This record gives sequence, structure tokens and C-alpha cells, in this order.
Amino acid sequence: MISIIPFPAALLPERVAPPSQLVKGEILPNIPEEMRVGIKERIKVNITEKFTESLIEEKFKDKIKEIYIGTIMEVRLEGNNFKIKKLNNPIQLILKGEETQWNWDVIPLRSGNQLLSLTVSIVITLPNDIKEKKDYYLFDNPVKVKPNLIYSAQIFIDNYWQAFVFMLAGLFAREIFNKIKNIKKVKRLYIKKP
Repeated sequence: MISIIPFPAALLPERVAPPSQLVKGEILPNIPEEMRVGIKERIKVNITEKFTESLIEEKFKDKIKEIYIGTIMEVRLEGNNFKIKKLNNPIQLILKGEETQWNWDVIPLRSGNQLLSLTVSIVITLPNDIKEKKDYYLFDNPVKVKPNLIYSAQIFIDNYWQAFVFMLAGLFAREIFNKIKNIKKVKRLYIKKP
């Protein structure tokens, strides 16, 4: 379930939102509800004035949200316990009649209930060609991250391989010491003088 928290327009300074620069539009984030630790997922967010119903898969239709859009938008994806790699420029131009897409490769690092936050900002041109960025929407997306034992074992070995090698070396040395000790005992038994 995606929750949308619009930033209240009443709190914005009057100079920031010239109505001529904002139009109603739609956003379609495809953030999965479930992921697996260590497995990379491609997350996409599309923004346009109006999505063409015939081009949207049925499973995504209920994820479309209405927002205000400007000519220039910024979309950021953030989350603790995730490795997030942005694949394109976070600030992009919104062209009339076209979809604009943002992409990230996301790898969950911990299992459990996690949160991915999507921040949508509008870049507004003020008098004297001054560009001002305003965060308008925050989408909080809960993600259930399932454990991945193979990935966790790889990370454990990567982080603690030296301790693991020392532990094995210690066990091996102890075993050799015990073998030598046993050989000496056996020799003493057979070599005993009458």
C-alpha cells in the first residue's frame, strides 16, 4: 500500500507556485511490495500529464496517483537498508504528451519490513530566471524484504573470512597436535622396558 503525503500548498510562499507553471498530472511508481535480500530489482517511476489506459498493465492501474507537475521535475528514491543506484538524472524535463521515466537499481541489504521513500519535487522558474526547487510529494512505500541465506552467508564470509581462516587453522593445528600426542603415547607403550 503506497501512502501519499502531499505537502500543504498553504505552507508554500506565495512566490513559489505560479499556477501557469503547474498542471495536473499523474505518477506511476512501480515499487514492489516484496523483495529478497541481495537480489537487485529495477524500480521505475513514470510521470506524465495523463497515462494512456491501453498502455498500462492492469496490475499497475491502481498505483497511478494524481499530482501536480511542472516543466522540470526531480524524483529521488531513498531508504535505509537498501543499496540504491540511480540510473539517470534525478532532474528531468517533462514534455507534453510524453512519459518521463526515472530508474534505479535497488538491492535490499536487510530482511524484514523496510521503507522506500519517493520524493517528488517541482523546479519552478521565478522572475529573473531564478530556479527554485520545492518538494511537493512524499510517497512512503512499505516493502517486505525476505531473507536470502546464500547472500547472507556470502556477506558473512566476505566480512569475516580472516576470522574464519584463523578458526580453521586453530582447529587444524589442534588436531595435528592431538595426533602427534597420540603417536608419542603409542610409541611409549610399545617401547616400554620390561
